[in-house]
Amino acid sequence: MSDLKNTNILIMSTNGFEQSELIVPLEKLKAAGATVHVATPDGNAITGWQDGNWGDSVDADLKISDVDVDNYIALVLPGGQMNPDCQRRLESRPRGGAKVGHCLGDRRLGKRAPI
Repeated sequence: MSDLKNTNILIMSTNGFEQSELIVPLEKLKAAGATVHVATPDGNAITGWQDGNWGDSVDADLKISDVDVDNYIALVLPGGQMNPDCQRRLESRPRGGAKVGHCLGDRRLGKRAPI
């Protein structure tokens, strides 16, 4: 993965995310130098889903309703057993226009693309 120093990337998720679809990008993006923030509906920690059971918890950095998308170059939306349905029902949405949405399993995030 290329050098991502001085970049901010947002992960939006809720309880029931597929463990690897949040943890792996979070760790790899941080290792590449990015600042990664996790936003959740209420700003509290969330718990993943792995192998048919509850997995690890991940701390949140902010509430989704407090997100200013102009501060981020990319958005990661982890899939999972329950997470996508919960995200579709969210009443709180980030402020601003969308930049990049990417959830394709283990594929890498590429360069920022105009939308």
